Amino acid sequence: MIPVEHLAQIPLFSLLDAEALARIAPLFHRVSYRLGDVIFVQGDPGNKFYVLTAGILRVRHVDARGRERMLDYFQPPRFFGETSLLAGIQHDTTLDVFSEAAELLTLPKNEFDVLMSEHPEIKAHLNIRPDIQQKLASRSFKWLSEGEIIIVKVLSSSPERMS
Repeated sequence: MIPVEHLAQIPLFSLLDAEALARIAPLFHRVSYRLGDVIFVQGDPGNKFYVLTAGILRVRHVDARGRERMLDYFQPPRFFGETSLLAGIQHDTTLDVFSEAAELLTLPKNEFDVLMSEHPEIKAHLNIRPDIQQKLASRSFKWLSEGEIIIVKVLSSSPERMS
């Protein structure tokens, strides 16, 4: 559980009243990690919102040519995963623990979705960033249901596969 006063400081939840914050706060789970543990992998479905409370996390990205780059290091207080929480879009980076230990508070998308369906008035007052609003508004395929994602697997075009 996250303290309500901390939850109110996160922009996504900053417009919510005390009652709404009190409904969301117990959905957070404390998770401990050790050096080298992977929080999520690039390409995995996004299914949580995260609040880093202790430790250092490393953000890595592999480009289309297979080259890995270090993008950032996260230190507390840090929150991330709004797009995953709201849209369930797959991660575009890999995140791992870069310190001896790390503590995170996680809000699972499935638990958040249940709360939002039971209390749509909360969803109406979330402070959603414009870029995420755009992702939520546009569905690439009309036949794709809300919450569904498409995963594309690119096959190698090496000569031995083409024969």
